[in-house]
Amino acid sequence: MHEAAQRTQNAEKMGHLQQICCGRDHTLNLTRDGDVFSYGSGTFSAAGHGGSKEVLSPMILKPLRDKRVVKIACGESHSLILTDKADVYAWGRGFEGQLGLSRSIEVASTPQYIKAFYGSPVQSIEAGAYFSLAITRDGNLYGWGEAKMGQLGLGKQREVRIPQRIPIIEEESKQEYRVVSCAAGFGHTACLTESGDLYTWGFNIYGQLGLGDKKTRWYPEKVSRDISGHNLAR
Repeated sequence: MHEAAQRTQNAEKMGHLQQICCGRDHTLNLTRDGDVFSYGSGTFSAAGHGGSKEVLSPMILKPLRDKRVVKIACGESHSLILTDKADVYAWGRGFEGQLGLSRSIEVASTPQYIKAFYGSPVQSIEAGAYFSLAITRDGNLYGWGEAKMGQLGLGKQREVRIPQRIPIIEEESKQEYRVVSCAAGFGHTACLTESGDLYTWGFNIYGQLGLGDKKTRWYPEKVSRDISGHNLAR
């Protein structure tokens, strides 16, 4: 075997895994070396290998081979990755705007750079069913994609196609907080601020916001009490 071919084969060995993530019909694996392997459905180009190609075994995502990936996230049929350069790439289904690539791109068959974060380094990413989240290094939370259930915390609108900042504001003091962590469900979102406060918003028909009722929230609201009415300690 030629040396170049041997190097290529070795580069495509999955090796030790650092993170795994599952969408509805596709799976991502992140290795300790920063490579991403994906497999599963080709519908909406979810696997990210171009076109509608279905992949039945882990296969390296070639467009990312020259990058070191540090985090992966899967929505229902779209994916996000974060590199060690604090750049975010997206691919798959984008009908609801969850790719954040432009106002018109609805499907990306391979990973594409999200230009909206140029000059704003990202430290964390998350993906809901049809929406996406990112936290920048300065503690700002951004959301994009489906918004009709309030999951972006940006008021009543159908969708947001370009990443938009989600302000986390304390109701009484009007102070805005930095975000250190976030999580995305099917139609609701939660985040943790640097002060240790929990905020939730979005779809709430099952009480999944923890706010003591089943009303949808269109903007972030602080979860301040437990089921016994006790104030949550910071």
